[in-house]
Amino acid sequence: MTKPDLTDDTILVASGDQVSSDLGDETVLLQLKSKTYYGLPGVAGQVWGQLQEPVSVADLRESLLARYDVEPERCKKELADLLHQMLKAKLVKLAG
Repeated sequence: MTKPDLTDDTILVASGDQVSSDLGDETVLLQLKSKTYYGLPGVAGQVWGQLQEPVSVADLRESLLARYDVEPERCKKELADLLHQMLKAKLVKLAG
């Protein structure tokens, strides 16, 4: 499966096929169809929280840049990697 292009205007949202819970510094997810558990520590859990409502890749990145001292290119790459992993696991989906 090839990675979908994620542009700044791509809108993503959490899929309805999972349940999640915050456990301190980590968010845990259960993907219901595959019965697979995932742990999202720190920043990944914060991104997950924002994905509960439809949000653009640009808005996700800007919120991370505003909150953390990180180089914009590194933020862009690591966010894209995380989002691709979430798409592959069917934890999030393209919206709109």
